[in-house]
Amino acid sequence: MRATFCLCNIDGKWRITHQHISMPIR
Repeated sequence: MRATFCLCNIDGKWRITHQHISMPIR
């Protein structure tokens, strides 16, 4: 598994989180 940067919407703010698994954005 390769680390990928995903944009996650937290508290109405877009943050770039470093995760090992790419998760779909809702």
